[in-house]
Amino acid sequence: MRPDQRHAIFRRFWQGGRDQKGGAGLGLDIAARTVIAHGGVISVDDAPEGGAIFTMQFETIPAGTLETPLPFREQPARPESLLRL
Repeated sequence: MRPDQRHAIFRRFWQGGRDQKGGAGLGLDIAARTVIAHGGVISVDDAPEGGAIFTMQFETIPAGTLETPLPFREQPARPESLLRL
Protein backbone atom coordinates (compact mmCIF):
# COMPACT_ATOMS: atom_id res chain seq x y z
CA MET A 1 0.00 0.00 0.00
CA ARG A 2 1.26 3.41 -0.90
CA PRO A 3 1.94 5.64 2.11
CA ASP A 4 -0.34 8.35 0.71
CA GLN A 5 -3.28 5.90 0.81
CA ARG A 6 -2.93 4.87 4.44
CA HIS A 7 -5.14 7.67 5.73
CA ALA A 8 -7.99 6.47 3.49
CA ILE A 9 -7.85 2.72 4.14
CA PHE A 10 -10.20 2.92 7.13
CA ARG A 11 -12.84 4.99 5.31
CA ARG A 12 -16.17 3.36 4.59
CA PHE A 13 -16.48 1.94 1.05
CA TRP A 14 -12.85 2.74 0.17
CA GLN A 15 -11.32 0.01 -2.00
CA GLY A 16 -8.17 1.66 -3.27
CA GLY A 17 -9.18 1.65 -6.91
CA ARG A 18 -8.86 -2.12 -7.16
CA ASP A 19 -10.43 -3.99 -10.05
CA GLN A 20 -11.19 -7.16 -8.10
CA LYS A 21 -14.78 -8.14 -7.51
CA GLY A 22 -16.07 -8.83 -4.04
CA GLY A 23 -16.14 -6.89 -0.83
CA ALA A 24 -17.93 -3.66 -0.12
CA GLY A 25 -15.06 -1.77 1.48
CA LEU A 26 -16.64 -1.96 4.94
CA GLY A 27 -14.40 -4.37 6.85
CA LEU A 28 -11.63 -2.00 7.89
CA ASP A 29 -14.12 0.78 8.62
CA ILE A 30 -15.98 -1.56 10.97
CA ALA A 31 -12.72 -2.69 12.57
CA ALA A 32 -11.58 0.90 13.12
CA ARG A 33 -14.92 2.00 14.59
CA THR A 34 -14.94 -0.99 16.94
CA VAL A 35 -11.39 -0.35 18.14
CA ILE A 36 -12.10 3.36 18.67
CA ALA A 37 -15.35 2.57 20.53
CA HIS A 38 -13.26 0.55 22.99
CA GLY A 39 -10.77 3.37 23.52
CA GLY A 40 -8.09 1.99 21.21
CA VAL A 41 -6.23 2.98 18.09
CA ILE A 42 -5.61 1.08 14.87
CA SER A 43 -2.82 1.58 12.33
CA VAL A 44 -1.42 -0.01 9.18
CA ASP A 45 2.21 -0.49 8.14
CA ASP A 46 4.06 -2.43 5.45
CA ALA A 47 4.99 -6.01 6.32
CA PRO A 48 8.66 -6.86 5.68
CA GLU A 49 7.72 -9.78 3.41
CA GLY A 50 5.03 -7.80 1.57
CA GLY A 51 1.43 -7.07 2.38
CA ALA A 52 0.31 -5.12 5.40
CA ILE A 53 0.43 -5.29 9.18
CA PHE A 54 -2.53 -3.94 11.11
CA THR A 55 -1.93 -3.03 14.74
CA MET A 56 -4.64 -2.47 17.34
CA GLN A 57 -3.68 -0.97 20.69
CA PHE A 58 -5.91 -0.84 23.75
CA GLU A 59 -5.40 0.53 27.24
CA THR A 60 -5.30 -2.10 29.94
CA ILE A 61 -7.07 -2.01 33.27
CA PRO A 62 -4.77 -3.07 36.11
CA ALA A 63 -6.05 -6.11 38.02
CA GLY A 64 -8.10 -5.25 41.08
CA THR A 65 -8.93 -1.68 40.04
CA LEU A 66 -12.57 -2.25 39.11
CA GLU A 67 -14.91 -1.21 41.92
CA THR A 68 -17.59 -3.61 40.75
CA PRO A 69 -17.08 -6.76 38.74
CA LEU A 70 -18.01 -6.75 35.11
CA PRO A 71 -21.50 -8.20 34.55
CA PHE A 72 -21.72 -11.82 33.49
CA ARG A 73 -24.15 -12.35 30.67
CA GLU A 74 -25.62 -15.80 30.32
CA GLN A 75 -26.24 -17.19 26.87
CA PRO A 76 -29.89 -16.81 25.84
CA ALA A 77 -31.94 -19.98 25.51
CA ARG A 78 -31.91 -21.24 21.94
CA PRO A 79 -35.18 -22.24 20.29
CA GLU A 80 -35.39 -25.92 19.33
CA SER A 81 -35.54 -24.97 15.65
CA LEU A 82 -31.99 -23.59 15.85
CA LEU A 83 -30.65 -26.77 17.41
CA ARG A 84 -31.65 -28.93 14.43
CA LEU A 85 -29.16 -29.44 11.65
